[in-house]
Amino acid sequence: MDQLVGPYTGRALAPLATIDLVGWDVHAAIVDNLHANTHDICHDHFALPAYMRTLIANGTLGRKSGGGFFRREGKVSHVLDLATGQYKPLADAPTPMFIEGMKNAIRAGRHAAAMEILCTAEDREAALLREILLGYISYALGLVGDVVERPRDIDRIMGFGFAWAPPSVLVDAIGPGRTIVLLERARLPVPLSIVQAATHQRAMFDEPSVDRARFFVAA
Repeated sequence: MDQLVGPYTGRALAPLATIDLVGWDVHAAIVDNLHANTHDICHDHFALPAYMRTLIANGTLGRKSGGGFFRREGKVSHVLDLATGQYKPLADAPTPMFIEGMKNAIRAGRHAAAMEILCTAEDREAALLREILLGYISYALGLVGDVVERPRDIDRIMGFGFAWAPPSVLVDAIGPGRTIVLLERARLPVPLSIVQAATHQRAMFDEPSVDRARFFVAA
């Protein structure tokens, strides 16, 4: 997961590494609160996995306990084997070619070209990454009109609060029309704001002084 989702996709820190950083107990408190108080299409996704609850009870809390999904032993990084509950050396897995292509595009300052590579890649890993990013776009912009007033509000929360690429930046890079097609193909709700952007052929991200490329790093 952390090989797929990271700085080159618009996240400052990969998801499992983020959980290790903030602490498994803190993460559990956050998702438990969301699960208890959020009653929408993502309600079930906010349920903490049973294995995490068991490991938390046994003292696995992330970096502050010496290890979570990852831990270091000397200069060697180890990863938690969920099947055994033990740590094993983190093997260097080959990077899918589409990821290298995306990173090269970002190094050249062309984040929209990186999204083009992702949208056309046929790898199983690319399909999973598309599903993750499309789910983020659909859910985040779907909150407009319910939780926030404008897409810009969501963009500011995610971009400047969480240091994630704002969903509107991703939509603009992919293209509103193509985003709609991909969302429909993935059977995800299509937010009205994306439909309006496609209809009027206008960009969604409304921060003229912000360089959109700042959210993507080829790390």
